[in-house]
Amino acid sequence: MGTSIVWNGAQGIERTSREAPPPGPGEVRLAVEACGLCGTDLHIASGEYPLARPRVVLGHEFCGTVAQVGEDVENVSTGDRVVVDPNIPCRSCPHCQGGRPHLCEHPQAIGVTRDGGLSETVTVPASQLYRVPEGLPPEAAALTEPLACVLHAVDLSGILPGERALVLGAGPIGVLAAALLVAAGSSGVLVSEPDPARRERVREFGATPISPEELDGQGDFGVVLECVGRPETMRQAVESARAGGTIVWVGVAPPQAEVSIRPYDIFRRELTIRGTYTNPFTMERSLALLASGHIDWRKVITHRLPLDRFDEAWEAHRAGAGLKVCVTPGTA
Repeated sequence: MGTSIVWNGAQGIERTSREAPPPGPGEVRLAVEACGLCGTDLHIASGEYPLARPRVVLGHEFCGTVAQVGEDVENVSTGDRVVVDPNIPCRSCPHCQGGRPHLCEHPQAIGVTRDGGLSETVTVPASQLYRVPEGLPPEAAALTEPLACVLHAVDLSGILPGERALVLGAGPIGVLAAALLVAAGSSGVLVSEPDPARRERVREFGATPISPEELDGQGDFGVVLECVGRPETMRQAVESARAGGTIVWVGVAPPQAEVSIRPYDIFRRELTIRGTYTNPFTMERSLALLASGHIDWRKVITHRLPLDRFDEAWEAHRAGAGLKVCVTPGTA
């Protein structure tokens, strides 16, 4: 039996002893190498994520080594290092059949509705696995899923080389968004962040930090990515776009939250507001970017702690210390 971190079904998490079941047909059991903590984990632990299942093992940003292979698995073998796409579509609803499986009507999600990577071992469908490129460390591989989500958001933004861009929020997602916008050829990426320590970090990714107060009146960005998930910053994103610009709401707001915007403003300035959800068809590109070195993952991961020090990792994550907190099961 190994250590696992589960949601208690109310407002909290618990440490428990659990061993992943043997893999069934089409499944594999992984020895988890590294698992990143995400804002979604905080929402689940607070009872604010409607899709989550009580007593589920948390963790959806993870990689591992294939320890056991079930029947009818041909894409991976024992000993392969892999990352996991946590989003499992039903493959039969109209959205799945129409080529948009991320909008599935009956989705499952590893670390949300079924056991995830905050455990020493986990059993997952082999269909969700991608091989890790040679030499990519576990901490870097565990960034594949969040980077893939940001890639989808940047794709939806339609950023063109030479356009100015704005990112609201300098947490892990905001920093990754800024790095991708720089890589996409933006003529200038500004990142608005109230926390001075986080604000200064964005320089390491080629972006220019500003405080939210400095942003007032600067409505001339072709692309704006909101990476906070608060109604006030979502409204600010709309106000900051130039005429004809595109706003992408990346941050996850509480389900009951509402945003007050002026429809005439959208009409007169012909703005586009887009939502973005998960990581459709971007996992391979994300892995390739991490392996290429174009995204400096070493600057994103600021905390690396073993699973037996999870309380420290969780507190750092809750406090917003640093950027990405990575948990490494089975290491001291």
